[in-house]
Amino acid sequence: MRPLVATAPSRYYEALGGRREGISDCDRDDCSELTFNHVRRLPHRVEHRELRIVYWSTLITLLRMAHVGRFPNRSFGKDLQLIVVYGAVILAFLEGRKPTIASVARYLQLPHETTRRYLKTVVDLGLLTQNGRSYKPTERSRKGIINADKIERLLRRTARELYL
Repeated sequence: MRPLVATAPSRYYEALGGRREGISDCDRDDCSELTFNHVRRLPHRVEHRELRIVYWSTLITLLRMAHVGRFPNRSFGKDLQLIVVYGAVILAFLEGRKPTIASVARYLQLPHETTRRYLKTVVDLGLLTQNGRSYKPTERSRKGIINADKIERLLRRTARELYL
């Protein structure tokens, strides 16, 4: 199966001074199968491009929806780990476990102190309460999924794109 790839910009070759060394799978006259790696400036192939686009766009969109619903008026990028820590607590709670700093830190492979700070922030925002060493969602968190209809549409579209 041939990998899915995009066209390489011609300025790549100009940056190399017209040289094409390191290009092995390419006919010297037609290198339309190359992509441009902005970090190392070397050609590379992008295998399963469409599938990766579906996965990553779905993941990022779901995280953004969770962020808007639970952390309004805050920066998405800066709160990314906050969303994940909050989600890990909610997941553990829904599975019937008592999420603690240690269990969340272990699950997410984060330092204990970092996890503690994120949990304190989520408690301060009113989404979790601390009950001894464990955490549980507040009424505000239990009110249901914000944007549930949008999330359902996104998941249905993703399933169609993945041929499920």
